[in-house]
Amino acid sequence: MSLTAQMIAQRGYHLTNLDDIAEQMDLSKASIYHYFDGKEALVMATLESCATYVEQRLTETAAREGTSAERLENLIRTQIELISVENVDIARLFLQSFDWPPSIGDAVHEWQRRHGRIFREVIHAGIESGEFVVRDERIACMAIQGAMNLVPVWYGNELARGDTKVLDDITASLMRIVIAAG
Repeated sequence: MSLTAQMIAQRGYHLTNLDDIAEQMDLSKASIYHYFDGKEALVMATLESCATYVEQRLTETAAREGTSAERLENLIRTQIELISVENVDIARLFLQSFDWPPSIGDAVHEWQRRHGRIFREVIHAGIESGEFVVRDERIACMAIQGAMNLVPVWYGNELARGDTKVLDDITASLMRIVIAAG
């Protein structure tokens, strides 16, 4: 993830300015203005890049062959790896309220909807095939996503060290939301 995204995730939108970003990137502020109209444009491009990357990884994961349960399990693992191992700040950018300007806030909301849709489609397919026992796919999706997004807070250090047992346990626990205990 870019330095801009890290700074915003750590400081927030309003406490991050172009001077700080330029300094961290070892650039002049004029260099940033050469490519972007201002902070809002830079932040929007940064967020779009992060959202596109995550959406692409999840879409590829969801498209793999397998049962709905296997596909959802892989989605959960990929999401947790993305936000707990690969880059912890990604989730913070899209989940915390940064009092975004309206154009960024609207875009973030749309990216969140597209992200959720990937999970919902797999959960829906699992309900249709009889693999998942769920009364409300939307609630199941929100429960899984909500828990996944807190994993960096709950288990960050263990996952960052590559503790696959923890990842296996988390994934299995979240799968219980959609699979009836036998």
